[in-house]
Amino acid sequence: MRDNTVILQGSRDPSTGLWQLCLQPSTLPPTIPLVPQLDNQPAANNVHELTVKQDIVTYLHRACFSPVPSTWLKAIDAGHFATWPGLTIDLVRKHLAKSVATSKGHMRQERQHLRSTQTSSLPLPHSKEANITTNATPNIGGKHDDATSHKRTHYVFMKPIAVTGQIHSDQTGRFPITSSRGSKYIMVVYDYDSNAILTEPLTSRTETELLRAYSKLHDYLTARGLKPVLQRLDNEAPGRLQSYMRAQSVTFQLVPPHNHRRNAAEKAIGTWKDHFIAGLSSLDPNFPMHLWCRLIPQATTTLNLLRQSHINPRLSAEAQLNGAFDFNTTPLAPPGTRVVVHEKTTQRGSWDTRGIDGWYLGPAPKHYRCYRVYISKTASERHSDTVSFFPYNCPMPKTSSADAASAAATALIHALRHPAPASPFPNLGDDQLAALDQLAAIFQTVSGPSTEPPPRVESNEPPQPTSAHRYPLRSSPAAPIRSEPTSPRLPVSAPTPAAATHRYPLRSTQHSANSATSDLFAHVHQANTVVNPITGQVQEYRHLLQGPDAPTWTHSFANELGRLSQGVGTRMPSGTETIWWIRKHQVPSDRKVTYGRIVATIRPQKSEPHRTRLTVGGDRLDYPGAVSTPTAKLTTAKCLLNSTISTANARFMVADIKDFYLNTPMERYEYMRLPLSIIPDEIVNQYSLKDLVTPDGWVYIEIRKGMYGLKQAGLIANVRLTAHLAKYGYAPTPRTPGLWRHHTRNISFCLVVDDFGVKYVGQHNADHLVKALQNLYTISTDWKGELYCGLTIKWNYPQKFVDISMPDYVPAALHKFRHDTPTSREDAPHKWTQPAYGAKIQYAPDLDSSTPLNKSQVTRLQQVIGTLLYYSIAVDPTMLVALGTIAAAQSNATDHTATAVVKLLNYAATNPDAVIRYKASGMTLYVHSDASYLSEPKARSRAGGHFYLSDKPVDPSTAPSSQPPNNGPLHTTSHILRNVMASAAESEVGALFVNSQEAIPLRYALEELGHPQPPTPVQTDNSTAAGYSNNTIKQKRSKAMDMRFSWLQCRERQRQFIIYWRPGSENLGDYHTKHHSASHHRKMRPQFLHPTKTTQPISRKTFTPCEGVLMQPFTDAQQTHYVPQTNCSWSNESRTQKLLHSLGKATRRLANSSLSY
Repeated sequence: MRDNTVILQGSRDPSTGLWQLCLQPSTLPPTIPLVPQLDNQPAANNVHELTVKQDIVTYLHRACFSPVPSTWLKAIDAGHFATWPGLTIDLVRKHLAKSVATSKGHMRQERQHLRSTQTSSLPLPHSKEANITTNATPNIGGKHDDATSHKRTHYVFMKPIAVTGQIHSDQTGRFPITSSRGSKYIMVVYDYDSNAILTEPLTSRTETELLRAYSKLHDYLTARGLKPVLQRLDNEAPGRLQSYMRAQSVTFQLVPPHNHRRNAAEKAIGTWKDHFIAGLSSLDPNFPMHLWCRLIPQATTTLNLLRQSHINPRLSAEAQLNGAFDFNTTPLAPPGTRVVVHEKTTQRGSWDTRGIDGWYLGPAPKHYRCYRVYISKTASERHSDTVSFFPYNCPMPKTSSADAASAAATALIHALRHPAPASPFPNLGDDQLAALDQLAAIFQTVSGPSTEPPPRVESNEPPQPTSAHRYPLRSSPAAPIRSEPTSPRLPVSAPTPAAATHRYPLRSTQHSANSATSDLFAHVHQANTVVNPITGQVQEYRHLLQGPDAPTWTHSFANELGRLSQGVGTRMPSGTETIWWIRKHQVPSDRKVTYGRIVATIRPQKSEPHRTRLTVGGDRLDYPGAVSTPTAKLTTAKCLLNSTISTANARFMVADIKDFYLNTPMERYEYMRLPLSIIPDEIVNQYSLKDLVTPDGWVYIEIRKGMYGLKQAGLIANVRLTAHLAKYGYAPTPRTPGLWRHHTRNISFCLVVDDFGVKYVGQHNADHLVKALQNLYTISTDWKGELYCGLTIKWNYPQKFVDISMPDYVPAALHKFRHDTPTSREDAPHKWTQPAYGAKIQYAPDLDSSTPLNKSQVTRLQQVIGTLLYYSIAVDPTMLVALGTIAAAQSNATDHTATAVVKLLNYAATNPDAVIRYKASGMTLYVHSDASYLSEPKARSRAGGHFYLSDKPVDPSTAPSSQPPNNGPLHTTSHILRNVMASAAESEVGALFVNSQEAIPLRYALEELGHPQPPTPVQTDNSTAAGYSNNTIKQKRSKAMDMRFSWLQCRERQRQFIIYWRPGSENLGDYHTKHHSASHHRKMRPQFLHPTKTTQPISRKTFTPCEGVLMQPFTDAQQTHYVPQTNCSWSNESRTQKLLHSLGKATRRLANSSLSY
């Protein structure tokens, strides 16, 4: 209960004594927003301009008084530092170096008995006493060491919090130096409700001084709605102080004599002193220490940012007291930084220096973007908005010339297109606008992501969540790759969403589904983007409005807006009421307004092939709650397909929820805006938008239901779906994200965003699920189940096999990258160097000394990796080793790397139609594990694994006596081992460790699909590794192996795995550990892929699956918008000259227009 309002309710479990509560969202009193609304004004002179990640995190860490990294990370994860520029969890974990100041402030004596050599007095694990102790506490988390009990529960521990008005106070000991203001002590007050620690310097511990400090802090809390009611303090409570507390109706209690620990302020003093000492340890050695008391406000603010409020756990203690902290309006710097302060013209003579030396003391929170500084010359403190910082042993904020050039180009384009006030200049022509865009693109290619991008309204790219970044990342527009006679030419492609830079698929069990497609299937629909056939450029909505199909695209966007709002014309009398058109003043003052993106795609299989989708720029919105939602992994979908073909009378169908995100109401509305100029006329007229438009041409929108691009859209849609299907007996499985089952019916399904892949036995079970969904959603069904999440599925139920493939993926990728047809077959995805077997000395390959690639070339390389990586994981694992080698070199890519990319694309062109065939089996998981010792750069080794489903073993308790029948790869690993292995045996053990960990979620998924798993047989070709894992050898030198590998022995004893030896010739995992000759690839490819009829390389020039869609004819007038490229590899220099020529024409035209005006 809170304010006579029921927040949570439930019943007590009689068996455990715990309360069972329904964790559904409830209506809470309004709270202070976590992140304030930021404006678009230039940033103050602070860390916003830093570009090196390590410099940024070091600067911000010192500005926060050098806290303990673990504490800082928790606060960042809770959103307490959301406005600090560029500050993310990944940034801190990867780039924060160990701080001497942190150690000096927070070092503690190591606790005793952590590594005691004494015999433990605790009962043995299998003793009677141990069982009694263990069973005394219920297993709330559902976590056990054995493999037979892994069910997850939703029990929670609750701690009711009431606003008590309780505070504690005490005084510190004397500071070693008396401040210039006479301060010697510090009063520390701990407020229990806000969990805040407040401080006030004291000149003495006299009655008058204690009363002054206490009354100041009392008034501070009272003004913020937290009036003290109960005061606990030490016996140092003068009579006047007690009288003051009585006058303020504060009940006070004195702690028992000689028992100061009963006062919570004692711990608060220790916490604050640690924080303050850490900050002092980072000061400039020349900082005048008599100013120490003036550093206290920033120390207190940053400490309370690290603490969580008791009243509202979503807020920091600082936000509970003063509202969300905004770094942009109150910028911070490292304490005690030497500064040069600008002298105003009224304060200096004509020939005086423009700045004066001083010291940074902290922010001036009552002044906008100002600092408190101490002027050494005048021995006085002042506030200033223009300060140059000179941090001690810490990087200085700076801006490069490339950044300045990029910002100038972007500002020029924005000023020309959005004049304020209205400009007398006539509209620019398409060629001039295109030249300006491409010129800015070249500057951005050189300088990297812009720190202040203008609002983008139209885009062909799906929304990229960037909540972890201060500014949204922008992918570099297309720039040609330089080409030299001696350098290989990388493929040229149109700009696409940032390609995945991971070498291997992510292994997390939670995937965010905040956009139209989850990151699992990020490249599924890229072949459906609209591409100019002449330039290869992906066309945005604004470009399509200039083409021959402009009426079609306008009609499509009108349908999209009508569908989102309340309909359009007579063809769509009603809509989903997801958005409402409003006036600007109706937007709440504490809310941000974001932009909209228009995604244009060609979807021939849909009823409306020309599709436009309006998505929300969720990266600029701050959502205070959780946003992650479970979605299925690719391996889960493959397990479901195998289960279908291996279960008698089972069938597979696909269902899709229409407008899945758009049907979910939101308690917290969001807001965006669109320019009136891009909205179709029929929408403008129907909704009278000219009456709502602002003077600068924007129309504002209130978002009331989930939309693609919102961070929370996937979660709230999934929560609603879960609650709805629970009424009909469906629930997600506890250990496999995205996998659902019915508690009695023989039906299960895999859920990826809004796509259902359903395995069912009996038509009535499938009808039950379809009707359950139709009661809330509009769905479409495919009873043949031939297309699921980009995979083409061909079922042969009579012969009990199923084929999966992606037939048009490689041709579309080759067309996208404008890759020329190879002159001959390429049967090896990567160059192979024959090893010198038997040689006494094995030489490492020479270091790559070829020419480094420029930034645009590296971007192209990353796009190739990202495009082919999904394809290889999905249907063609023969590319994985080559992709891993190229991905490992991408940070220092050279012409040699570019040659490897060309060879890989030639291999893809030669083998464009990979097919994996799954045959009916006993649904028992088998793993082949292998490693290649020191085969990778920097003395690293590579682990490989082949996972497949086959017949049940005759004796599950022993290793297979013969090789079970092979099947299509369920999963494939090809990982570079992070640590250097000391021997071939250790690398083999490391491979067993990696592959066994990969097998755990597969075992869970198979068991939850109704296929109990015996101990999983894991095959290795190294007898030492097998003996180490199953404890059948006497350890000698193996004692030095990585202790993590002992996990294998534990799991083997638990009978989750049986690790056994077979000769290397029988180990299919070997193929994925190293590069091979072309003949070996030809021999091994049929072991993993089903043979196809394709024998000739596919030609980019003859690629026609999208003919009539992507290759539309253009009129002469429109042809000028697309410049034919006879040489796709012309240099940035020549391109810049052409664009500068167009820019010069545009500038002269503007100048003539202004003169004539």
